[in-house]
Amino acid sequence: MNKKWLYTGIAVVLLVAVALTIYFASQTNSSSATTEYIVKAGDTCRKIASDHNISVESLIEINKLAPDCSNLMVDQKLIIPAP
Repeated sequence: MNKKWLYTGIAVVLLVAVALTIYFASQTNSSSATTEYIVKAGDTCRKIASDHNISVESLIEINKLAPDCSNLMVDQKLIIPAP
């Protein structure tokens, strides 16, 4: 085998390894950047989302809430994604 091809192959493997490391590190950071919130009396999806600088849509989606937030209950645990 030609040394040029060997070095090219090694470089490609290293680049793929670095790319995968960066990808999986970003996936880990994004999933660990969530917090838990306990719903209080008077809370609404709009208020909770606003207080945490996220969209109402993302709050609804990640917590599998009804589109109108009709299933939001006091003492319910919500996952708050990173803004």
